Amino acid sequence: MEVLTVRNLTKTYGDFKALNHVSLEAENGKILGILGRNGAGKTTTIKSIMGIIEPEEGSITFDGIDIRKAKVSIGYLPEERGLYVNAVVKDQLLYFAMLNGMDKKAAFTEIKKLLEEFKIPGYLNKKVKTLSKGNKQKIQLISAILHKPQMVILDEPFNALDYKTYNDVKEIIRTLQAEGKTILMTSHNYEDIETLCNEVYV
Repeated sequence: MEVLTVRNLTKTYGDFKALNHVSLEAENGKILGILGRNGAGKTTTIKSIMGIIEPEEGSITFDGIDIRKAKVSIGYLPEERGLYVNAVVKDQLLYFAMLNGMDKKAAFTEIKKLLEEFKIPGYLNKKVKTLSKGNKQKIQLISAILHKPQMVILDEPFNALDYKTYNDVKEIIRTLQAEGKTILMTSHNYEDIETLCNEVYV
């Protein structure tokens, strides 16, 4: 069983200690929730796991191997969304897929499949800037899972979503869990965490 293990993670910014010996474990097929107020260190923890931030202390392993050497495939939904608003949805998703090493033909097939599953099949040739906030969120989530990663990290995935899109995204996350992904999800909202996660770290 593949397990993400974080031990005694510490990160400071000047005199401010953002992480103070944080430890957690996440197993494949389960959803781990990280709950905390804004500024509590949730995003710093995620960026440390992804290698974007270098902590001063602690270790991060996946299946017992240092995560920087484990070559684990990660899908990441950042809190600050990163879509190119003037791009066509198809081109945007192909770009992310190829960045993650996918063949163009295989990526295009997977894009069409996921747009169907996400209930927006007609958006293939629409510009990102014409989409609602909820549908932009769906495109961002597709870009995170298109390459079929082993681990999916979702930073505040429900921010500012309408009720229907909120429920659609919840079902998508449950589907990822059923596929056996290792899933980390942050939120400052206890209700989001309570309804989805198998385990919660505060």
